[in-house]
Amino acid sequence: MKTPKINNINKPVFLRPKKGYVFQNIPVYFFPDNNTSITGIEFLFEIDSSILNKNSALSLSSVNSYLTCGTNKMTEFEINKKIDSFGAYISKNYNRRHFELSLHTLSNTISSVLPVMTDCIFNSIFPEEVIKNKLDNEKKSFIISSTKVTEKAKIKFKEILYGNDHVFGKKTELNDFNNLNSNILNNIHSNICCFQVEKNKNFVSNLNILISGDYPKNIIRILEDNLPKSLQINSFQKLESVDKRSSSCHYIVKDKALQTAFRIGRILPGHSHCDFFGLKVLITILGGYFGSRLMTNIREEKGYTYGIGAYLLTEKNYSELNIVTEAGSKYTKQVYSEIVKEIKNLSENSISFSELSRVKSYMLGSILHNCNGLFPQVSVFKDLKKHDSNFNFLEKLNFEINSITPSKIKYLANKYLNVDDISFVACGPKEEKIW
Repeated sequence: MKTPKINNINKPVFLRPKKGYVFQNIPVYFFPDNNTSITGIEFLFEIDSSILNKNSALSLSSVNSYLTCGTNKMTEFEINKKIDSFGAYISKNYNRRHFELSLHTLSNTISSVLPVMTDCIFNSIFPEEVIKNKLDNEKKSFIISSTKVTEKAKIKFKEILYGNDHVFGKKTELNDFNNLNSNILNNIHSNICCFQVEKNKNFVSNLNILISGDYPKNIIRILEDNLPKSLQINSFQKLESVDKRSSSCHYIVKDKALQTAFRIGRILPGHSHCDFFGLKVLITILGGYFGSRLMTNIREEKGYTYGIGAYLLTEKNYSELNIVTEAGSKYTKQVYSEIVKEIKNLSENSISFSELSRVKSYMLGSILHNCNGLFPQVSVFKDLKKHDSNFNFLEKLNFEINSITPSKIKYLANKYLNVDDISFVACGPKEEKIW
């Protein structure tokens, strides 16, 4: 088959948000666009490390998920009816260290819809009966998912990387569902979203607000009118960086399993490290797109698996390399062997200029795709804020992708992809001596 032509990718143009404040110290980022009739308002809370360490992942994610389940003014039904009546949309997301709540609505309705959103954020009461029903359903899903080989491998892998004493290494237990109640959720919520130390002094965990689209000129006033009075950011403690732990190999037996699930990886440098940009390219070559080394070898040529991938789960000071796949149990040894072979190959042999050019085009194209339009750029900027970064990071990434060489790729592979430093977890029907 003839190889398709690779076209050069133009340098993307990133929107530069304007910065303002509400109540003096809460940052607001503005992305104006008069060519749309939509206004977006997004609240991004970073959770204090003391709160992360004291509470389970389930309780933290539940606070975020149940913010629209009821307030002192409205029931869950009334909230949803109000939002729907304006054709608006509220989305929620919990991502390890952050709460997110986003509102998108017609620009001429923002004054009517925003009070509903802020009421949910700051005045949620987590009604016991509503919460119990939702937790019961989630518990049933948890029981089913926890029996799967993929989930078992994932849990063990996190434990190896972080340890049981770290918030990201703790696994969710069935009792976490049984012990969670409205009082616990209200307590966590008040410590993140709004707590009062004295009259007219309200504090919030680290908060950024993003406003986009065709918003009213007096949007700051509208915001302040709908926020707790004199709201300000509390002193804030960030989660400490993660040190690399000793690597290890584990096989978990799951009787009668038809597939073997793999989780492979290690702790690597994060956003702020000078090698991070090169590592992004290296991991993309290994398993970050459909034409990657792992995908081409193990799926396309060998047919051992339907899919295999490698990615970086990134924080500011560290990142987490994940190589993930499932394969028929009869191919367990072969899959492990081929993964190791591809990892070693990157450190022993230089990548060709043609392959590197193809990977560069893919990565640069992905940046353009992810930043195609106002709201996608806002979403990208929000993700960058989670790492105390901005669009300068993407410009640097764009430059580093363009300038990286085969010799640099080989250097990074030798430095960071030594098989002895990588942890391997497999979960399948019978224990095999594959390590």
